[in-house]
Amino acid sequence: MLALNKFFFYAGMIVSVIGTLVGIPMLIFGDQTIGLYLVTIVVPFGFLIWFTGFVAYTFLRPNSLREKDDRAHDEAQRFQRQVPD
Repeated sequence: MLALNKFFFYAGMIVSVIGTLVGIPMLIFGDQTIGLYLVTIVVPFGFLIWFTGFVAYTFLRPNSLREKDDRAHDEAQRFQRQVPD
């Protein structure tokens, strides 16, 4: 399941970046119809795929990664309490 979420994350990022990098120059210099399609349909769809992968990977990550993040957070909190205002 994590591999699928990671795939969605990267696939959405690639679709969004390609849609932006190809669509905006086409709007400015080339065919407005294709550029408009890329910018208004492909980029938001890519963002939705990216966001789905990001949220699912964040919520479904293994316990070992969560525990590591919690330990880092606790160390940062201890350091924050030691530093005077």
